[in-house]
Amino acid sequence: MGNADDKAELRSFIRLTRSARSQSDRTTAEQDFADFLAFLSDQFSWNRIAAFIPTETEPPIARGLDALVRKGVSVIVPVSLPEGLLDWVALDSGSIDTTVQDS
Repeated sequence: MGNADDKAELRSFIRLTRSARSQSDRTTAEQDFADFLAFLSDQFSWNRIAAFIPTETEPPIARGLDALVRKGVSVIVPVSLPEGLLDWVALDSGSIDTTVQDS
């Protein structure tokens, strides 16, 4: 098996594992991510970070990102433009909730 096959198999396994999590596990993971992001932000005095908007099967980091924005950290995320280009936008407090629903 080549590297591409190994990577595809690992991604498939990760998606399957994430989708099997209970709602309680997802809620716990969301809080753990939020706590860890807050710790890292304090530890390293973050002013700006690049992140991603999670889909339903990705790590639940939205609440943690929103908390960073409310603390004054600039959080930028990639967005696809109509021309197929990639751009970056800064999140506003509360905007990640509507963005997550749109993804």
